[in-house]
Order: sequence, then structure tokens, then C-alpha cells
Amino acid sequence: MFESAYIACKRWRSLGSTQNVKYEVQNNTYVSTPINGYLGSKKSGEIMINGKLQLKTYYKFYCDDFELQKNDIILYEGLNYRVVEIPHNCMNMNDHIKTLVERVN
Repeated sequence: MFESAYIACKRWRSLGSTQNVKYEVQNNTYVSTPINGYLGSKKSGEIMINGKLQLKTYYKFYCDDFELQKNDIILYEGLNYRVVEIPHNCMNMNDHIKTLVERVN
């Protein structure tokens, strides 16, 4: 369906934080995997953060990576997006998955 519009991008998955010999928490370690994807249309929604209503913008994201998980980071055309929804197999066709992502710095 979207395969002709796919571009090469990367998925970054956190392996979690580690501790050094002094039991100090170190930064997260990430693993990179090449994937192909397509950033679709915008979807805006309101969310309550610390008692204040804020507007968030999400994007539909389609890709060929059936290993994609919530909280993975997608590097797409030089910008980072975080997966905010559990990805699902579109219409059980087994050719692509769909999820929502938000832009992060």
C-alpha cells in the first residue's frame, strides 16, 4: 500500500539504563535498526499535563518493521519521533503496520 512512498529511516530502541561500579545510574543505551517508513497525516489532541490542558500533535506512521514497540524512537528525514501508541497490523494484511508518533528533540 505505502511501500512505494517508504523512505529509509532508523529505529532506536532503549536497552535501559545501567549502573557503574559505584551504583550510579548511567545514560540509556540505544540500539539502531534500519527500517522503511512513511510519515502520514497529522492528528491533534488535547492532553492534561500537571493540571493544564495542552495541545499535542501526533502523526500517523506506517512501516515495514513488525518489531516496532511503544517508546521506540524513529529517525525520519533528520527528525526524531517517539512511538506513542502500540503498533498494529493494518487490517491483518501482514504487509505493513501503523502507529502514532510524536516529534521529540
